[in-house]
Amino acid sequence: MGLPQTSSNVIAGWVAIRYGLRGPNLTVCNGVTSGLDAVSWARNLIVAGRAEAAVVVGVEPANDVVTKLLGEQSTDAAVASVLEPADAAASRGTRPRATIAGYARASPRR
Repeated sequence: MGLPQTSSNVIAGWVAIRYGLRGPNLTVCNGVTSGLDAVSWARNLIVAGRAEAAVVVGVEPANDVVTKLLGEQSTDAAVASVLEPADAAASRGTRPRATIAGYARASPRR
């Protein structure tokens, strides 16, 4: 995070403002499943009719906190994906790169 001691949702807010995105705005930061959980939330927003498409952005800084959590030095990383219904992609003459077939969470094995 480039803004120490601020809300983690500042990332989602900045991306929405910078690119003129409208609609629900959320940052998911709950550990190792955050990225998959964010994709699931985006899918749910589309299926529920709350959004026509969704942008999911994942970021991970290479800093001392991350190094301590991982136990080794990492690399700054970011990725963005656009989710939309398959028929919306087809209407633009493009094909989906992936399809979400299902999603489930389970308690970690002990």
